[in-house]
Formats: sequence, structure tokens, C-alpha cells
Amino acid sequence: MRLFLRKIIVYVLLVAFIAIGIWLISDVQVHEKYGVIQPICIGILTLLFFGLGSLVMLYRDIRSFFTHEQYLQFTDEALVIAGDKVAWNDIQGFQLLKIKGSDIIAVVLKSPETVINRCQKPWKRWLMKVNYKHFGMVYSIAVINTNFTKDELFAYCCRELDRRQTS
Repeated sequence: MRLFLRKIIVYVLLVAFIAIGIWLISDVQVHEKYGVIQPICIGILTLLFFGLGSLVMLYRDIRSFFTHEQYLQFTDEALVIAGDKVAWNDIQGFQLLKIKGSDIIAVVLKSPETVINRCQKPWKRWLMKVNYKHFGMVYSIAVINTNFTKDELFAYCCRELDRRQTS
């Protein structure tokens, strides 16, 4: 239920920012006060960023609804995060982080470069390299995308890894 409420709040905020973008583009009083170019440019950027972001989120939510795909899955072979499979034997451990106010569980890999080079899609491999370079992780779990607290999810991930490594 918490996840559903969070998603509703995020969608309401996205709609609000999209409305602000439309207002900046179309309001004559704003154009008279600040000029035409600046509000229109900001409005277009707002629409592009928040509009495209909301479309991507909506697409993922609709797709997961029909395919019953979950954000996080623990299978015998791998940890599956938003469709990306991370083999248990590639995982060294987990680390609890807070990045810009968001609770994140970093998946610490034994050999990140090997995992990155194994990726078949060039754009995804590039994103993995950027994540690793700037944040020190290739994969991460956003706690906000689950119905668990950060401590519950972290403990569960560690237990699952221990269980997979001892068997």
C-alpha cells in the first residue's frame, strides 16, 4: 500500500510540473514580465524532462501490470532488479547508502568490469560504466520502489545472498 501511495504522489507531482511547463509556455503575463524566450525555453525543458519521465514511468507501470513483472525478484539463479539479472555468484555483498535523500541498497560486485563487459546492449553498458564511475556501483535497489523499509530490505538481501552462497 505504501508503494501505491508513493506512486500516486509522484504522478501528482509530475502532473503539477507538466502544468507549470504549459503555463510558462502559454501565459501572456509571464511573457510580458520576463520576456518571451526565457519562460518558453524553461517551459519546454520542463515538459521534456517531466513529460518524458512520466511517460517512461507510466509505460513501466503498465507493462509490469500486464506482465506481472516485479521490480525486485529473488530467484535461485539471480537477483532480478527491474528486469536486470545479477547472478548470485557475481555478488560480493550489499551496502546501504543514502544518495540525495533516497535510500539505496548498492549491489557490491566481485568484478564490476567483467559484469559491465558482459552486457550486450551498448547503451546499457555505457550507463553501467557511468554508474560505476560516479557512484561506485553497477546495480542498485531503490528502496522507494518496494514495500519494505530500508533495514528490512537490506537484511533480506543479505540473508538471501548468504543462503545462495552456502548452498
